[in-house]
Amino acid sequence: MGKFRRAVSLIASLFVLGGLAYCSYSFGSAEERMRQTCSEITPGLSASALRAFARKHGLNPPHQDSGVTFLAESRTFGRWSCRVTLDKGVVQRAEYNFAD
Repeated sequence: MGKFRRAVSLIASLFVLGGLAYCSYSFGSAEERMRQTCSEITPGLSASALRAFARKHGLNPPHQDSGVTFLAESRTFGRWSCRVTLDKGVVQRAEYNFAD
C-alpha cells in the first residue's frame, strides 16, 4: 500500500504543479497576448467576422451589433480584454483594456 499511495501522491502533486504553471503563464503573458490580439482587430471588420475572430482566439464573442463590447479571455477571468466599439454591425474602434 505504501508504493501505491506514494504514486498517487506524486501524480496529484504533478497535477497541482501543472495547474499552477498554467495559471502563472496565463496571467503572466496575458497583457502582451491581449495587446497583440486587440491590434489584429481592424476598423471595418463586420460583426460576424468579429465573432469568428473571437472564437478562433478563445475570447468571449460579442453579443450585440452596436455599442461597446468587451472581448475577454475566459482563462484570465476577463481581466485583460479588448474594448470594441461597434456601429450597425461594423467595428469602429478596438483597443486593449485592463480591468483592475
